[in-house]
Amino acid sequence: MKATEEGSDRSAEMSICIEGSANPLPEYGEYVDPVDHAICSYVPLEKGQKPKFSGKFKGTTLDIVCDALMDGIHRKYYSYGARAVRFQKSKKIEIDKFLFKTEDGVIDSQMVVSTLGMATTQSDLPETIGTMELRLYCTRKIGVSHEVKGVKQYYTEDNRKQNNEDNSTSNNDDNQKPENSKKGSEKTNQIVSYRQVAPTSQLDIERDSAPISEQAIASYYNKMVPSRPGKEPWAIFRFHYRSKEALESSGVVCDPKDKKPTSARVLSFLEPVPPLIVETKCHPRTPAASEEPFSKASTPIETKPESLADPAVTTMTPVAESTISTTSESGAKRLSATINETLPEAKRPKVLPPSPSTKANSLKSQLAERRKKLAELYKNHCQEAETLATIQRKIEPYEQRMMEELERINQEITGEETALKDVLERRSHFEKVLQEFEDGQDDA
Repeated sequence: MKATEEGSDRSAEMSICIEGSANPLPEYGEYVDPVDHAICSYVPLEKGQKPKFSGKFKGTTLDIVCDALMDGIHRKYYSYGARAVRFQKSKKIEIDKFLFKTEDGVIDSQMVVSTLGMATTQSDLPETIGTMELRLYCTRKIGVSHEVKGVKQYYTEDNRKQNNEDNSTSNNDDNQKPENSKKGSEKTNQIVSYRQVAPTSQLDIERDSAPISEQAIASYYNKMVPSRPGKEPWAIFRFHYRSKEALESSGVVCDPKDKKPTSARVLSFLEPVPPLIVETKCHPRTPAASEEPFSKASTPIETKPESLADPAVTTMTPVAESTISTTSESGAKRLSATINETLPEAKRPKVLPPSPSTKANSLKSQLAERRKKLAELYKNHCQEAETLATIQRKIEPYEQRMMEELERINQEITGEETALKDVLERRSHFEKVLQEFEDGQDDA
């Protein structure tokens, strides 16, 4: 199934594969759920097969998050976070193992299709048993996120009453474990609801894996609890798995594998948002000096406090003079004036503080220079980011061709290995036949 966002370069496709095969399963009767806008279809799965999610995301975004719900229970979390917004050419999304709570601990293992052990009833209630669901979230607007609510987690117990009145969901208790069995069994007395094609099987966990460590359990828990980007899931891909016989007898039509790009479902329910700019920073830019001028009120150093008086002016106070009488050679007395009889100590000049206006002007000039430098750095960063994005867009087609060529070579290697094995087996067989003929001639 494919989805695309209107007015954006973001798109995604998701399919179900089985273990040992890279080919997606055929999809029957694709439709859109009017309640939660999920893109839904039916896929054929038989008993013993091990399904997995396989898809890719394309477009400009920052974070990509996926929640995998198996039979209505949240069992795995996938996330990819970039340091900055960028265009994802083809981000691969693949989930093949799921978390399961047992008596011995939590295991991370594949799930296998098994026989359905519950009664079914047709109604308009939500479908859980017989359903594989992948919820995809991505960043459409920086800083927007929401909490995930109303989803049953693998580590919680189902304490609801299990009777015919409560048949809206068929969530099961992971702690139920049958004796002498390597596979999980979640049989309950609940009735499984369906809308069009009745479920024929359910998913059980493979118990041949060892329990994961406490650190791994805590890591998974911390990842599954936080909020998701966006106001809601960007797209929901819901696969109803049934037996091929049940699908063919129900009359649903198989969708062609070679879907054209125009056949992608347009996510028209999403609110329009401005396009994200590649490689831009998430935090706001510091305004330039011209954008936020300083006012007189915001610079108190320019205002003279009332308590600060003008510098005192040093004045000379008249000193009382005294007379000293001296006798000259002629015997006459002569009077001479002195100042306090001794010479006064010279006063040191008073050092005045720098003018407040000079200090304020210095700070303003420094601030203006730093803002100017920041603006230049931001401008250069944006230019380099645009150049980098252009180079990446030119490189990505080559990378895509290399990936396709690598996949083709891997397929050819597998084919050659199979052919070589067949030739070696035939050679060994004919060598034995030839040896038998030669031994027969020697005996003759």
